[in-house]
Amino acid sequence: MAIIPVGFGLASIPLNLAGYSRTAFVTFGVRNDAVLADPNTAADRIESDFEDQMGPRFDSDVTIGPCHLLLNVSAGPLPGDATSTESGGSSANSPTPNVALLIRKSTLTPGRTGRGRMYLPWAVDESGLDQAGGVEGAVVTATTDAFNNLLEALDGDGLPMVLLHTGAGVPSEVISGVCEGTVATQKRRLVRT
Repeated sequence: MAIIPVGFGLASIPLNLAGYSRTAFVTFGVRNDAVLADPNTAADRIESDFEDQMGPRFDSDVTIGPCHLLLNVSAGPLPGDATSTESGGSSANSPTPNVALLIRKSTLTPGRTGRGRMYLPWAVDESGLDQAGGVEGAVVTATTDAFNNLLEALDGDGLPMVLLHTGAGVPSEVISGVCEGTVATQKRRLVRT
């Protein structure tokens, strides 16, 4: 489990596709450079940035949000929630939720602790995939650009994205991300019966 040091937070953004009973989540850490004491305000900023930059990448049948944020301040962890939701901006015939675009996150920290990933279900049309799971180049480029624009927007709001480490240490700021050219499956999403 990730440790959330004072001055940092964990954002969780739910994604719900119409007709599916299960919710997918995009989660990431943030550093509270804006020194916001109100986690609801911080969650609203994160939600707005995510919707503006990443929202157009998702299937229009996906409801994005509201963001939930656990912000650790000197008085202890404070939960907060954004007030808005938005639909994705792409008319897509999406693959199943366990087939997702994968963003590889990079920091200035060397080694495994300096790398992270983010899965984006329902963010690609099946026509943008080949039979081997290869992602069309235009989709890779547009998703990479959207993610890096998200990093800039979060930084501009004083809530830069970070990697929250499972052990001790200061979280590393995410400086860039790249969408992989092959879809990824997050096996933990598969329910065993």
